[in-house]
Amino acid sequence: MAGVAPGGEARSESSRVPGGASGQDPAEPGAAEKAIGSAAGGLAADDHAGSGLAADVPQADRIAEACVAAGGSAIELVILPGISAAQAAAARVGAPLGHDFCTLSLSDNLKPWSQIERRLALAAEADLVLALYNPRSRARPHQFLDALAILRRYRAPETPVVLGRDVGRPDEAIRVQRLADIDPEQVDMRTVVIIGSSQTRAVPRREGGHWVYTPRWYPGEFEG
Repeated sequence: MAGVAPGGEARSESSRVPGGASGQDPAEPGAAEKAIGSAAGGLAADDHAGSGLAADVPQADRIAEACVAAGGSAIELVILPGISAAQAAAARVGAPLGHDFCTLSLSDNLKPWSQIERRLALAAEADLVLALYNPRSRARPHQFLDALAILRRYRAPETPVVLGRDVGRPDEAIRVQRLADIDPEQVDMRTVVIIGSSQTRAVPRREGGHWVYTPRWYPGEFEG
């Protein structure tokens, strides 16, 4: 949340997942600048530093950038921690993020697709668990397919994948599938996709479904 209190304090909550957006999305042009402008003028304002979607990506950086651009010396910026969509989805199924992981946005609105492809390949080669935001939109449905093709070069077909859609909302849906079985039609902009590493395991739950976890060691090395 980016909140501005009288006296020039700008507050930024890095994510509000689970939850929904109210007011203007700071991902929209000018939202962060409006919040900072209100702070500089001593007015009260309230805005979110994330999109509010289930696949929310923190936007506190925009608040910080707008604060610096506005001079910043008369504004106190406070960043409040929040729960990311990847963390929320992971908690539903166990501990897929139990070892080293990285998060990537597949949106090429602010960076070239070639850079995204390079990061995907390097993260997959490093055997990191990946949490993918903004995986598939109507404007770029093919890019998730391209991302899967890259990941499948480095991951076994049975690698566990968690699909979390609308996490924390009434229509929440969590699926655990093999990488080989992922259908792009199951994924949209309200979905966070967690791709396991070579060590990630999916085990049946007594009540149905699967627990997913990534151990903090590799077999035969540094166990215990």
